[in-house]
Amino acid sequence: MSVIREPEAGWWQAQEAQDGADPTVTVVVLHDHEARGDGGSAMSRLAARAGLDDDELLVMLGMSAPAPDHRAVITGLRERLPGRRVVELRVRRDDTFQECAIAAGQLLAEGGLPVVVTSAAALHTVTAQLSSYLRADQVLRVLQTAWGTDLHQVWSRRSDPVLN
Repeated sequence: MSVIREPEAGWWQAQEAQDGADPTVTVVVLHDHEARGDGGSAMSRLAARAGLDDDELLVMLGMSAPAPDHRAVITGLRERLPGRRVVELRVRRDDTFQECAIAAGQLLAEGGLPVVVTSAAALHTVTAQLSSYLRADQVLRVLQTAWGTDLHQVWSRRSDPVLN
């Protein structure tokens, strides 16, 4: 008969402390049609998420048509986060994403909020590439429902994500 011994309680506490020590990188995906005409609820949800102390946030914005609609998202975030540097980064499908990834990583390290603007057709590919490069802990999606705008988990590296 084999005996399996549980680790000491202090070991578990040390693991939890280690896990929470580093800031997490959260990528939030937003389609332009979900930011239009929602009374700012998408921007409010993103701003609340960006306000978490232990979370670095990267916003991915997919544009379905070439229009200046992305400016409303940038402006809305800047208004709701006056102390935060909100920076637009553009990526086209045929661009190499590495320059954008490096710039986004630097902005995150400095406490900034990068908003990556790309076409709706390239949104999933660019999101996957940047999430991998930045070693994101989770990817969330902004969705409008009958009850309002909410964040829904798409993918998580952690077993028990906190969506807030």
